Amino acid sequence: MESLQLRLTCRKCETECRVTIPEGADTGGFRCPACGEHLLQFEVMKGYVYVLSNPRMPGLLKIGSTTRRVEERVEELNSATGVPTRFTVEAYFPSRSPEAHEFEVHKRLETKRIKGREFFEEGLGEVIETTKSVVGAEPIFLNHAAKRLIAQKAAQAVNINARWACGLCKHEWIGSLKSDSPHFPLCPLCRSNSVVCLGRDSSKS
Repeated sequence: MESLQLRLTCRKCETECRVTIPEGADTGGFRCPACGEHLLQFEVMKGYVYVLSNPRMPGLLKIGSTTRRVEERVEELNSATGVPTRFTVEAYFPSRSPEAHEFEVHKRLETKRIKGREFFEEGLGEVIETTKSVVGAEPIFLNHAAKRLIAQKAAQAVNINARWACGLCKHEWIGSLKSDSPHFPLCPLCRSNSVVCLGRDSSKS
């Protein structure tokens, strides 16, 4: 794999910058050499964490990971003779460390796990929120049922206005967060999840 070269224009001073992402780099960031403005933050995704259901296994969800295409992995599972009917993909998430993230999701849902199996007796909404919290990213794909659940939950949530600060690029801003959100928002400048809450903002209702 060769290094990746990018040409970026700084939003602040409009300087044209050339940056190189070295071969094998997993994470990193770049600033404008002229004014110091944050240009780019990157993180290499190495696979996926997926959530599956099966119509013949009501009340159970399968949580796994793969470094291949999710569709390819699910087709492999569906071809097994021990599966009564085909699995349905409910959601899948990009992951920089698929196996580690899968392990952490399993750990957080341990009390709902079928012993010795990758199946969990837990609601789809809770599994999706737990997985999102672990991988630190929104799902790439959501099935219709999952979308409905999230929409219903969002409609019931209340916006909380607060002051936020990014630990990476030091940007501060005022923004809202749903009262039922399990994690902080991403930085609007560098998209980092290294965000801290500075407190409620009383200037907005």
